[in-house]
Amino acid sequence: MQHYELKLFVCYVYNNKLNQMGISYHAFVIDEKDRANKLCKLVVDNWEQTQAWETIAHHVTVGMGPTPNNLLPDLGKQFDITLTHIGLINGRVLAVKVIVKGFDQFASSIAFPHITLAINRADGAKPYDSNKITDWTQLKEKILVKGTLCNLDNNSKIVK
Repeated sequence: MQHYELKLFVCYVYNNKLNQMGISYHAFVIDEKDRANKLCKLVVDNWEQTQAWETIAHHVTVGMGPTPNNLLPDLGKQFDITLTHIGLINGRVLAVKVIVKGFDQFASSIAFPHITLAINRADGAKPYDSNKITDWTQLKEKILVKGTLCNLDNNSKIVK
């Protein structure tokens, strides 16, 4: 077996193991300090619409399932994420569009890179509804947060 084939085989075995571990998706998990100080502030700034909603503000989804082989070198690395626009579907969901510096490998199922900030579960909203936002307003100031590429389970818990 040549070196390249061995490397592909190791990646294949690794991804099979991850599938068995219950990985639901891979995403940039937002640094907890940035989440508390920057993202949650955006929810509070929109309090008239979101006061009874559940705050999410946790991650930027890259794709479903475990991190694919071509992204394994980036797993566990931290990236700069710039928040550019804020969007709202009245009564349902609040999100921000983002740009991840040095990264453009989002799955085709992701309508646009974003962070779901808050949802109104009482109205039946789900985090996925952020993909349906069409009305976006540019933020007065771009906001920079940090995020680490991770594999996550169905409960948005990091799978190591």
